[in-house]
Amino acid sequence: ALALGLLFTLGMVLADGANGFWIATLLHNADRRARIASRVMGLAIAGLSLAVAAYGAARYFSRPVADWSEGRELALGLGVMALVAGSYLAARLLARAPGFVPR
Repeated sequence: ALALGLLFTLGMVLADGANGFWIATLLHNADRRARIASRVMGLAIAGLSLAVAAYGAARYFSRPVADWSEGRELALGLGVMALVAGSYLAARLLARAPGFVPR
């Protein structure tokens, strides 16, 4: 149990550290592009966090979801990482789009 707790903590530190690094890089230049990119990344991370929480609740309350997720933990984790990286790339692309203006 201790090793699992430490492994979880390490994973969260790495994920939050990477997210903080990406956001800090985006905010380095406080111009229109940085504002757009930080909003896109913030919304993506918030949405992904809510989705992970909903998935965790679904696993807890629904036996079929728990059964389905058995053995798919690595794929789901890689999917979360891919979504974060994809949202970073989308933020960069939207920030460079000349006609895109955030509200």
